[in-house]
Amino acid sequence: MCGINGFVSVSPSVDDDSALVERMNQAIIHRGGDFAAVHAIADGALGHCRLSIQDLSSAAHQPFVKDDYVLVFNGEIYNFKALADTLDGVTWKSGSDTEVLLEMWRRYGPSCLSQLRGMFAFALYQQSTQELYLCRDFFGIKPLYYHHSAGQLWFSSELKAISQVVESLSINSGVIAESLLLCWIRDSQCVFNDIQKLQPGQLLTWRAGQVELKTYWQPASLLQSQPIHRSINTSVDTLDNVLQQSVKAHMVADVPVSAFLSGGLDSSLLVAMARQHAAQLSCYTIRFSDADQRFEKMADDHYYAQK
Repeated sequence: MCGINGFVSVSPSVDDDSALVERMNQAIIHRGGDFAAVHAIADGALGHCRLSIQDLSSAAHQPFVKDDYVLVFNGEIYNFKALADTLDGVTWKSGSDTEVLLEMWRRYGPSCLSQLRGMFAFALYQQSTQELYLCRDFFGIKPLYYHHSAGQLWFSSELKAISQVVESLSINSGVIAESLLLCWIRDSQCVFNDIQKLQPGQLLTWRAGQVELKTYWQPASLLQSQPIHRSINTSVDTLDNVLQQSVKAHMVADVPVSAFLSGGLDSSLLVAMARQHAAQLSCYTIRFSDADQRFEKMADDHYYAQK
């Protein structure tokens, strides 16, 4: 899962920035207990809690520092090996998707985001320009929150880390009421008035204390001027091909891959496809020992998962 944290400011801090970010790391250490570290930068610090998936060696530890860049990254870039093959002349320090992401940014800048296939939230700091970039994946699978005030920017994978270091946060009662009504919180809002969440497909640039937000991706359906007409058979074949490619890409890992079986159509289909690309696949489900027998089929995922 991993977790990222950080702080940047235009003015010198009276506190030890690294110590503050270390507190943030400890607040979300449950996101990745394999390795945790903080790296000081010119105007702040970046932190990372790692759950190792790609390249389990220390060479892939984060914060990942290479030449002019410092990167903290939560997620997976599924096509990182194919992207690495396109990057000629690179001296690789690791075999990680983290380094591939850094090198793609170095070569292409923000335009590289359209080439990434995966789920991610990352912070990349360029030391020569003292610019920080925060980015969230197309669909917002990986979370990223930030607090910007008086030339300072705090960010984290979880709200609790920011609340550890930012004082006088107030509760947004309207958002809480809305979440109880709708079961979700819309837009960039969250339960604190002074903290926002980066939106899916959004890039934040912090430069000299100022923040600029840009949407770098939108669903193709919103950009398509004319409807696409396909036959049922063509649509089924297209969907099957897309799902097969996606499942195969998700199976790339240096650790065992497991699946959660709820007994429903989605998880059953994905596990059936995953078995075509894995010699071994562990599956887990939930069973309630005290479930009322009259409602066993509804209350117990195990009933359907074992079918």
